[in-house]
Amino acid sequence: MALWYDMTEKDEDDEFMAFPAAGANAAPAAPWTGSVTTSTKVPPAFSGTMSWFTYQESVEDWLDITELDEEKRGPALRNRLEGAAEFYKQIFDRDQLKAANGAQYFLNTLQPYFVKGKDAVFSLALLSSHEVLSRVL
Repeated sequence: MALWYDMTEKDEDDEFMAFPAAGANAAPAAPWTGSVTTSTKVPPAFSGTMSWFTYQESVEDWLDITELDEEKRGPALRNRLEGAAEFYKQIFDRDQLKAANGAQYFLNTLQPYFVKGKDAVFSLALLSSHEVLSRVL
């Protein structure tokens, strides 16, 4: 449902104010943040501030639903590096990103830069062993 705004009233500074024209019960429009959220064609963004494990899980969830061809998944993930993590765009080999396992290459290459410390390494080892055991059983 689209919202139309009435721009006819002015505030005390002689600037126009916008009001939803659809009525008092209409939901306000969400503010534009400037970035695209995750979709079936847009992978999750990573800035380096969130937990690596949370990001890895969101990428794996995205890989389950994406409509992108396999050769486009790795480059799409690389392009969604933002902020401090954007520095790491230069470490990737373009040909390996475009391969069928480009998304896994992306995760494996970036992981050592964001999983540090004894607790994180232990969590990674525990998670990896759990995945191996669940496949065997």
